[in-house]
Amino acid sequence: MSHACNQIDRNYLLSLPFNTASPSLNWSAPDCCNWESISCDHKGRRECTSLYWKPTSLSHLNLSHNALSGCLPVRFFSSFNQLEVLDLSNNHLAGDISLLFSSNGSSDGWPSSIRLVDISNNDFNGIIQSWFLQRAQKLDKLNVSHNSFTGNIPNYLCMHSPFVRLLDFSFNDHSGQIPDGLGACSKLEIFRAGFNSLSGLIPHDIYSATRLEEISLPSNNLTGPISNDIVNLTKLTCLELYENELSGRLPVDIGKLNRLKHLFLDTNHLTGSLPPSLMNCTNLMTLKLGLNFFEGDISTLNFSRLHQLATLDLWNNKFTGSFPVSLSSCKSLRAIRIALNQLEGQIPPEVVQLKFLSFFSLGYNRLTNVTGAINILMRCKSLSFKSLYNVGPQISLENNGLSGNIPLEIGHLKQLYGLNLSHNYFSGNIPDQISKLTNLERLDLSANQLSGEIPKSFISLHFVHEFSVANNNLCGAIPSRTQLQSFDASAYEGNPGLCGAPLPYDCGHILHSNKDIQDEEDGPAIRWSHI
Repeated sequence: MSHACNQIDRNYLLSLPFNTASPSLNWSAPDCCNWESISCDHKGRRECTSLYWKPTSLSHLNLSHNALSGCLPVRFFSSFNQLEVLDLSNNHLAGDISLLFSSNGSSDGWPSSIRLVDISNNDFNGIIQSWFLQRAQKLDKLNVSHNSFTGNIPNYLCMHSPFVRLLDFSFNDHSGQIPDGLGACSKLEIFRAGFNSLSGLIPHDIYSATRLEEISLPSNNLTGPISNDIVNLTKLTCLELYENELSGRLPVDIGKLNRLKHLFLDTNHLTGSLPPSLMNCTNLMTLKLGLNFFEGDISTLNFSRLHQLATLDLWNNKFTGSFPVSLSSCKSLRAIRIALNQLEGQIPPEVVQLKFLSFFSLGYNRLTNVTGAINILMRCKSLSFKSLYNVGPQISLENNGLSGNIPLEIGHLKQLYGLNLSHNYFSGNIPDQISKLTNLERLDLSANQLSGEIPKSFISLHFVHEFSVANNNLCGAIPSRTQLQSFDASAYEGNPGLCGAPLPYDCGHILHSNKDIQDEEDGPAIRWSHI
């Protein structure tokens, strides 16, 4: 069944800046779904426009955020002699970019009038050639991110485009090294080339582009150190170099980057202690240094001036010392992760001053006095223990060598979403007070020395979807007709005295065996075959 053209789409097509009455483009019929180069969906809405016109006087073309798909015509870009703004972003357009300039690989590139090119979030491919910009003297922004471009990023990008302020090559398949000549980009403010396959060193001349406010090169294969000359970039507010293979120490004078707000250096091979000057970056909001080889006593660092700091992530390093008391002065902190280090001592009571703290992870350290820690954390009113990645992790004190009974005070943490006390030396019964944590989604008490039965009050933990009490000394029946039967048997393994679903043996067998043993003990003879 055919549908008439939508009137809004018809009016839009008629407003396009070219002569629709020309013999080569007949748009005279009432129904635009029957027009040349136009197709519609089953509702009569314009689905695809395939136009082969030469708009030599067109200065602005914005077709962004549509559902345009397919390949553009060969030499499509060469038709625009006076174009200033081209925005084709967020479509499904495809094709080799070189063929959009010329069919034989030679062209003058973008016109001298071009100021903005945004073809991001499409399916374009091919190699970006240096001659694309040889006439683009007025170019201000170039965004080719989220495509399938390959090959090297062209060198000396600013030789012909000295006024460019934004270059974005991220989320492609570029290889080779970061281009040379960036130091000549005297107006460049944002340079992005992350999520490619770039390798080699960070080129030294990038530190001469003193107007840079953002350098984003994550998820590549970059190697070598971060030069101390980075302190020349005094306007830098965001430095993203995570998920590379960078090595060496942090620049000793990094504190001169006092406008820095976001520092992402996690997942590299960086070493050494943190330079004290880092604490001079008083505008820091995000500091992520996890998954490196940093070391040193972090309790000696004075965080008290970082009033804007909201996220501190130092996990999986070799930091020593105690929890930094000076962090209690960082009133904006919402997330702290220092798990998988070598911290010792106790959580200081000053932590309660962090009114906005919602995530706190110190697992796999050498902390002591869990009762004191719980008493402190229960006074943190905003602590909901949501993950840095918005997946809920939790209070994480696993693998810390903690011993004694699980403190009854745990029941006061009413907003707790996750509790992980696994791989410690807790003993005694599992406290009934845990059942008061009715918001719990994750509970892991495995690999301890807990004894007794699983509390029947656990039937009130309606939202738990990750659970384990494996490898303890628990006994008795798993509370029946509850959500506890929904977990895999591995959640209970390593407790020889436990019985009932989902374990493969029922409690009758265990009770019968126990009765036989008692009878044997009371009788005149021992029948070992029963045992």
